[in-house]
Parts: sequence; structure tokens; C-alpha cells
Amino acid sequence: MNIPSSSSIVGRYAPSPTGQLHLGNLRTALVTWLQVRLMGGVFVLRIDDLDKPRVKAHASERIIRDLKWLGLDWDLGPGRPNSDPLVEISFFQSERNHHYQRAFKTLLD
Repeated sequence: MNIPSSSSIVGRYAPSPTGQLHLGNLRTALVTWLQVRLMGGVFVLRIDDLDKPRVKAHASERIIRDLKWLGLDWDLGPGRPNSDPLVEISFFQSERNHHYQRAFKTLLD
């Protein structure tokens, strides 16, 4: 999964692709990235695209482009290879729906 075993610090930024990033979102990304990097941790970018009616076409790509323009990088997330083929990993929450459906079924049962 590319997470260094010696690092117990993991920071995550999970924007919703419902439009352009606003200043508050960029501030959150920057502060999280800075804290994680200063502590030698792992920065994870996860796109929180579960609210399908509000998701805008190409918003994820714009978010990624804007974060790169700002100079932010991530250790795990879109565009980063998964180095452990035995671990299923997705950085788009909608691709994990089968996990949520299984949990819902367990709760209902």
C-alpha cells in the first residue's frame, strides 16, 4: 500500500467532486499536507464521490490538477500505484460501494 511501516502518522484529505475547490477546501488540504509532511507521515487523497446527484463531471480531475498546481503531492491516492497487489485499494469512495452494501446487509440481518 506504499505506507512506510515506520510511519504511524497518516493524514487524509477527502474532497467531494461537486464543483470547484473553494478557498476553505484548499486551506484544509494545505494544512493537512503540511502537518503530515512535517511529522514524516503519509498523505492520502481520497475522492468522496458518494453523493452521485451532486457530483459534477470532471470535478475530480480539476481537484487533482488544482492540488498539483498548489504543489501538493500524496503518497496514496489517484495516480499513485498500489504496490501491494493483495490489498484492494480504491481512492474513489463510490468504488467501495460493495463494502458498504455488505455492511448494510449485516446490519439489517
